[in-house]
Amino acid sequence: MATQKLVAGAQAAYATAVTTALPALTSGQGWYSDLVIANGTNLDLFADVSIHLGTFNCVVPNRIDVYILTKNHSGTYGDGRTLASAFTGPPPSQYYRGSIVIDVSSAVQDGVLEGIRLPRQDFVFGFVNGQATTLNATNTVDYTTSNYSIA
Repeated sequence: MATQKLVAGAQAAYATAVTTALPALTSGQGWYSDLVIANGTNLDLFADVSIHLGTFNCVVPNRIDVYILTKNHSGTYGDGRTLASAFTGPPPSQYYRGSIVIDVSSAVQDGVLEGIRLPRQDFVFGFVNGQATTLNATNTVDYTTSNYSIA
């Protein structure tokens, strides 16, 4: 009988998901990465996203929403907003992949969203500050990918 397991994808170790650090987003403000992930070539199946937030006073609601915006036929991503720039309001719901819940405290924060299903084409990550406070300006986001192996 065959056994199915997860194996490392093209991005086996954590690597940056954004070339410009996630900025000090206000509540409800979002950011599209300017780093295009070439999954049209890699065809990885899943990603884990790890976020590291600098010290800030986190209150409820306490989350960072994660989006994946695929490349369109026109060469833009998702709903066509500018990459590497802040925007107000979340992207359309079809791009939503999950939320990273953050502790309610004033300390450095870390979180991971695991098992995000990836599209079969190039994409960028998007993030929305789903908290009632402004993020610190020293934030990093990394990702890794995985696939299934059947043996």
